[in-house]
Amino acid sequence: MPCHILCNTAGDIEMWDAQPFPGSVEVDYEVVRGWDGKPYKAGEEPPLPAEAIFEALRSTRDARLAATDKYMLADYPISENNLALVKEYRAALRDLPEQPDAPWDGGGEATPWPIMPEV
Repeated sequence: MPCHILCNTAGDIEMWDAQPFPGSVEVDYEVVRGWDGKPYKAGEEPPLPAEAIFEALRSTRDARLAATDKYMLADYPISENNLALVKEYRAALRDLPEQPDAPWDGGGEATPWPIMPEV
């Protein structure tokens, strides 16, 4: 379906998939807005800035840390050996953003997550 594009009085691009309006320009691709608010062709999204990828990595890392918080409670029934393993795992998670190749894909499949020990 063709997409009709208008430029409103503020200079913003608006998309319409209905009938064209007078003065609109018909194109054969969809124009959408990226993270930066600028329009781009669908399928050609601009790459995220490194800060946003690091933020995604830290957010995912923080969720994994939070999942192990219960083991750090003084009254949680865990052996000393298992507690040491969990502390080692948590330290590896905290150190992840400082590794040389960080931020990889922001916490996705390419991120070399440490393996949570079975406790």
